[in-house]
Amino acid sequence: MALSNRAGEDPNRSAAFREGHEGSASVPDRYLQEILEAGVASGRLSFTTDRASASGAAQPVVEALGDTVFKKNITVLGAAFKPHSDDIRDSPALDVAVRPRGLGAWVTVTDPEALENAERVHPQLSYVADRDEALRGADLVLVVTEWDEYRRQLSPEHAASLTTGRIIVDGRNCLDAGAWRDAGWDYRGMGRP
Repeated sequence: MALSNRAGEDPNRSAAFREGHEGSASVPDRYLQEILEAGVASGRLSFTTDRASASGAAQPVVEALGDTVFKKNITVLGAAFKPHSDDIRDSPALDVAVRPRGLGAWVTVTDPEALENAERVHPQLSYVADRDEALRGADLVLVVTEWDEYRRQLSPEHAASLTTGRIIVDGRNCLDAGAWRDAGWDYRGMGRP
């Protein structure tokens, strides 16, 4: 039975479905999150990721976290298809962000212009307008749009003062890999060593 159907049959949650949430991914996501948390808390569920299930550009994120994505904090820098735009159509950024969320990660997205459009399409993600606030407490940082705010104005040292982890996945190969590594970051670029 599909999760959305099962969640709709749950007497504690079916009211939300009857009130027009049938098309929203957020209610099934919350229901799945509750199931996963209960399983982990009871010790009956060990959550690791099968690499085959994390396809495409999300693969480096899963690998960088040692195949354990559940309850990790991931900050995504960028949502727009390109800098200086709020256009999210054809943007791989949100598709990459949604995959770890589906595996139980807490995903926060920031973008100078595209947050409103992104939130309308993917309400299951968290959105924060301020870059530094979005970085606070992140286990992993994922750069997916080449905004100057990320590639030129964000220093590895400043980012390290905000994050919990020191892993950065450069999905656009727009950062200075040497500078990030020299600052103690586990830098991973696309198709780069």
